[in-house]
Amino acid sequence: MRVTVFPCGAAINESETVAIEQLKRQLQSIPGDDEWILLTNLAFSVTHQFQSDEIDIIAIGPPGVRVVEVKHWAASWVDANAAAVEHEADKVTNKARKIGTTLRRIASDLPRVDGAFLLTPPASKVKRLSGKLVRGVPYYSLNQGKDAVGIDAPHVLSSAQIQSLSRALAPKSVVAVDGSLRRLAGYVNLELQTPREQRFHRVYKGSHPARRDRVVLHLYDLSASDDANAEARAKLRPKPYSACSFMHGHHEFSIRGRTPPDMQEKCSSSR
Repeated sequence: MRVTVFPCGAAINESETVAIEQLKRQLQSIPGDDEWILLTNLAFSVTHQFQSDEIDIIAIGPPGVRVVEVKHWAASWVDANAAAVEHEADKVTNKARKIGTTLRRIASDLPRVDGAFLLTPPASKVKRLSGKLVRGVPYYSLNQGKDAVGIDAPHVLSSAQIQSLSRALAPKSVVAVDGSLRRLAGYVNLELQTPREQRFHRVYKGSHPARRDRVVLHLYDLSASDDANAEARAKLRPKPYSACSFMHGHHEFSIRGRTPPDMQEKCSSSR
């Protein structure tokens, strides 16, 4: 399967980082060309008048949408903190309801958006919780990530709908999915030169709005590859004359041509 992870914010602990990576790998291991988009650490609010909800993972795929909260809870802790766990379950359900209400404005036939807990302790410490419900929210162990996102549910969303729903929640995610990038690092009128489905390494042509410099930009999306050496592969590319390279999140950027003044400090500090 094709899986795009779009980090909307920073993971607050190692458990979240591990859970996101595990879920990505589990989905990628499934044969086929189905598309999944994982929006991670999203700050979501129905309106600007209310405080944003922090959502660990929103999984959007052919079966629909799931809200997944990552918790480092062992079964013994859950037993000793029933009231706190129930409160967290109600919060997950409320987040899922808000996401569903928002997305049905785009896809009126979207199935119910449910929530789930993805537990990161070793399986032996959460085994007896697996599949059980708390206030209607199921528990899943880390190796059951595919079940947490409803992998076996009937397929109801097309690839275009999946991308549309992702864009509604995180507008910038469309760049990661189909390469729709028009501005970057002071350059404009960017035109994608490589196939849209080629996500790890994309090439754009563009220009500087004032100086009219013509440039070729190489964008490496490390999150689009399951290769453990993805970053090394990006750095081993041929070094062109007058090139600038810098890292930002899961992306490495390489600019061939004159480096704009506002990027010179960033480029220098990354070398």
